[in-house]
Amino acid sequence: MASLVMNFSGIYQLQNFWKEDFAEMDCSQIQGTDCYLDPMAEAEIRRKMDACPVRGVHFIDSGNTHYLSKLWTDRLSENFSLVVFDHHSDMQPPVFDGILSCGSWLKAALDSNPFLQNVLLFGVGTSSAEEIPLVYRKKVHVVPESECAAESFGVDFVFDEKFFRHPVYVSVDKDVLSERELKTNWDGGSLSTDNLLKLLERIFALGNILGVDVCGEPSFRDVFSEDENLRQSNSINASLWNLLKKYF
Repeated sequence: MASLVMNFSGIYQLQNFWKEDFAEMDCSQIQGTDCYLDPMAEAEIRRKMDACPVRGVHFIDSGNTHYLSKLWTDRLSENFSLVVFDHHSDMQPPVFDGILSCGSWLKAALDSNPFLQNVLLFGVGTSSAEEIPLVYRKKVHVVPESECAAESFGVDFVFDEKFFRHPVYVSVDKDVLSERELKTNWDGGSLSTDNLLKLLERIFALGNILGVDVCGEPSFRDVFSEDENLRQSNSINASLWNLLKKYF
């Protein structure tokens, strides 16, 4: 198992949750990675990732690089289910043909990965959920933001056993959290950190977990080393890691 931070923006240099247990993959000098992934940048990132196992925990910077979840899951060679926590569906049609983006990566994964069997998508806002084409509804089950807002949601949610017939890959975008708890560089949802942790713990207990990635850091340009939002992001990351390392 490998624990890894993928540093694009420099935000992890202002946090300490990872410095004892994680390796760092420096991607800060790669051009063409902000929201849209240039094909040359993609090839360079894939080369770097080839040296790292999929089975592990990967912190992958802000929501602008959530497309890295597709790159990680592209390396799986067995049928799997994908559990995603995100305030956005990430299933928009690509703006530029052949260019992967943070807003289209999940659609691209469904279109191209024959091993991806089911998707469970937590916390999506109403307008973003409406973007999901009907053709994907047999594979994609959406748990909307409105349901995630309930105080007891983390323990009350009933998982469908079909999502655990296969091993599970988990992707967390922290913009699924309420903005009262964390402000990312995207609009936030309604899930509490406590409920996120409860749901993850239940998922880890139910399934064979192939790997986990976490994104949703605040914008590096908008924070300072003493910024309260930065401290909160570091605290949430530490809580996630304390949970994750018990199961890997």
